[in-house]
Formats: sequence, structure tokens, C-alpha cells
Amino acid sequence: MSAPLRVCLISKYLYPHDTRLRQQALALGEMGSEVDIICLRGDGQPPVERRGRVTAYRVMRPTPKDSMARYLLGALIAWRNSALF
Repeated sequence: MSAPLRVCLISKYLYPHDTRLRQQALALGEMGSEVDIICLRGDGQPPVERRGRVTAYRVMRPTPKDSMARYLLGALIAWRNSALF
């Protein structure tokens, strides 16, 4: 018997708020796959959340794109935090 398929979805949207992302992850999980999602983190959302076979890793908060410096700072902080896993 083979091991379950592992899938990683990367999204610039919030999970589970993005309907398409949520449906894709749930469908893959129902087929027996282990699903990891790397996505943005909204207010009040935990950095890591597991629901059944789906695990969401929220790496950074959405930022307004009006300030490139603010965006780059957020990306650098998310990169630093992801190295801590």
C-alpha cells in the first residue's frame, strides 16, 4: 500500500475565507491526500491550523501595496519567521 499523496498549495489569499482554495484543499483531503497550505494570515487567525487532513501555515499579514518598503519589510519578517519552523 502506498503512502498518501502530500500536496502543498501556496496562496496570496486567506484560508479558509477564499472559497476556491478551501474547496480545493477539502477535495484533496477527502481523496486521502495530506494538504499543506501556505497563505496570508488575517486578524485573529492562528499561525498554524489543522482541520482534518488540511494544515494551514499563515506566514504574513496582508499589507497595503501603497508602500513598497512596508511590503518588503512584511515579506522579510515572514521569511525570518518561516525559517523558525
